[in-house]
Amino acid sequence: MDWPAIAVAAGTWVGVCVTVGMVKKQLRVELYLKLVERFDGGSTVSARKKLALQLLNNTQHEEIQEEVMNLFEDMGMLLRRRYLDCEMVRDTFGYYGRRWWTACKDYVAEERSRRGDPTLFTDFEELARRISRRESKELRSTEPQPSEIKAFLEDETRLTQRNP
Repeated sequence: MDWPAIAVAAGTWVGVCVTVGMVKKQLRVELYLKLVERFDGGSTVSARKKLALQLLNNTQHEEIQEEVMNLFEDMGMLLRRRYLDCEMVRDTFGYYGRRWWTACKDYVAEERSRRGDPTLFTDFEELARRISRRESKELRSTEPQPSEIKAFLEDETRLTQRNP
């Protein structure tokens, strides 16, 4: 056996594995930062305000816009596929994700029924479920009450876009 050659090959593979791991972590952080930017960005802030007003005003189902729900659906899918770190997502988006889900779940249930597709927004729902489990366990928190959701939506209607 050529032990020095085997040692070099093994060392090379360890180096490759460490490098791949570091690159994956860096990509996860970059993806996370893009989600933060998207969430706080002008078009999403406008969509959050608009959806909050629509929900508060009991806007007809067909007129509800889904941009905010789609953002959380994307986030949930990326989390499910392990492209995002769960703890980072919960720490940054947990408050919002849980409340937006509670505010939107009746709309989602009706949309699933209308379309005959029980898979609509399942990643958003699972994201909210994961957040709720953590908050229930660690923070002894319960499901947001209707009065809390109303206050949350009212706060969202007062959002202003940040200057870069």
